[in-house]
Amino acid sequence: MEQEVLILSRERQETSKIRPDDFPFWHQPRCLSHYYQHQVPLHWHPDLELILVTEGCMYYQADLETFLLEPGQGILVNSNILHGASPNGAADCHYLAFRVAGELFCGSSLAARQKYLQPLLYNPTFPFLVMDPSIPWHGELLNLLQQISHCYLSRSDCWILEIHLLLQQFWLVLYRNQRKELQSAEDRPLPGRIALYRALEYIQENYASPISLEQLAEVCQCSRASCCRIFSRVLRQSPMEYLRDYRLRQSLPLLTDTTLSVTEIAFRCGFNSSSYYTETFHRSMGCTPLQYRRRSRTQDAEEGTK
Repeated sequence: MEQEVLILSRERQETSKIRPDDFPFWHQPRCLSHYYQHQVPLHWHPDLELILVTEGCMYYQADLETFLLEPGQGILVNSNILHGASPNGAADCHYLAFRVAGELFCGSSLAARQKYLQPLLYNPTFPFLVMDPSIPWHGELLNLLQQISHCYLSRSDCWILEIHLLLQQFWLVLYRNQRKELQSAEDRPLPGRIALYRALEYIQENYASPISLEQLAEVCQCSRASCCRIFSRVLRQSPMEYLRDYRLRQSLPLLTDTTLSVTEIAFRCGFNSSSYYTETFHRSMGCTPLQYRRRSRTQDAEEGTK
């Protein structure tokens, strides 16, 4: 199975077109093995993201925090919040994934949006919510996600209307319980988040050129040790490990969609030699870049004959 690569802008916004505009809702059962290195890279989008783990475990990163999500647990990630996922050991993790535009939770009523949607959707003190079934109202939310999944996958005659109603019920439970716990925006510390976002943006814009730890620390306006701590806490990688993996991810579409040589791809993606690129690629992917290219093209040809 070909591994999936998210299409990201320079600012790490996901630009993959995965949901229709006329009904801004997307859902699919997924597993981490669909992705390169079994990881969903850090990204963001205007939609809210909802995850419900069904089998196995995953580490989920949202904003500057990382959580181990176990079966039955889930997370809601607010609009425009950086998030991603990684495996817990070698075992795969299966989960239900949803992306929902905020307006679906309240319908077309302007009064409802202003009173019930915007206080949570645009609140910097509410970047995410980890949902645990041991908490009664969290259990309600998780149960509603299961109902929404069943409704979407079964596609009854009235499935769009049913999903509208279930999403509004979801937001009603969320709003009634979460509004009591919101802090004022001034109480939320932001320096670590800002430093990480700066470093990720710098890597996005300069990955094809040499980048040192000193440069990343300077971009973050912190010491090298602090820079490493921020990356380790949020990404569970050092800055240079993240840079290496990011360069590898950028090389995948060049292997599958172009006729560039391995040497050209290596230098375009910031590797200082084709041999180091090939060695790093093989260690990470279990095959050489050329083997990956041939495998991808063989699979595309087979799918084209079906």
